[in-house]
Amino acid sequence: MRWRFSDRLLAYREWESLQGRKAVSLEEYHLLAPLGLGSAFPSSLAVECGVSVARWLVLRSSGFSSSCLLAGVEGMAFDGPGASARGAVLEISVRMKERRGDELSCRAEVLAEGRRVAGGFLRLQAVPAASLEDPGLAATLWEELYGDS
Repeated sequence: MRWRFSDRLLAYREWESLQGRKAVSLEEYHLLAPLGLGSAFPSSLAVECGVSVARWLVLRSSGFSSSCLLAGVEGMAFDGPGASARGAVLEISVRMKERRGDELSCRAEVLAEGRRVAGGFLRLQAVPAASLEDPGLAATLWEELYGDS
């Protein structure tokens, strides 16, 4: 099974910013329940949503020749559970702050029902897209998620 951390991509600006949305599935909402931690979208997955949207920003901005891996998280604050209800829609925004060679830094923020869930800086390492995924398939999926080629 492969998790999908962005269901819709919006407001793309090349190498600058991208916004995304993600509906919390029943499985994701109950992921922590077997551990006795109740039902809520895990905060760590909120960070992964930011990484996913950042990856889409790099993929599209590079013409699907580059992708990225998470190299570190800085100043990440969690302001509450990732979602208060199954099916809640997370609003994810990523804004590129710095690009130096293969090192990237962006600000990511995740909102649930209009309230901030997580926010901070992601350090990313650019890598060839083909090392992580099929660039042609990624371009097709971009069209599905964003509606633009």
